[in-house]
Amino acid sequence: MTPTMNIEDFAAFGLTDSSYLRFTKGIELIRQLQMSGGDPSQLQPSRVYCTVHRADGLRLGIFDTKEDALTACFEHELGRPSLVH
Repeated sequence: MTPTMNIEDFAAFGLTDSSYLRFTKGIELIRQLQMSGGDPSQLQPSRVYCTVHRADGLRLGIFDTKEDALTACFEHELGRPSLVH
């Protein structure tokens, strides 16, 4: 079993400002947004989007391209994010 880390664990390692990118299917994002009360009207089910997440897994944004996601990370001082497959 893989151990899990919470935000306090990440803070202990100085990783509270870390982020990562993940490619996510539009249909998955639509379902998640519908369940959380978000507005998925701009998303296309068949597309793949690049999502930015905080180190603890909280999704911070949805972008059309990896380049757009990287730009947002730098503009918001999240540093260079890791890429998760």
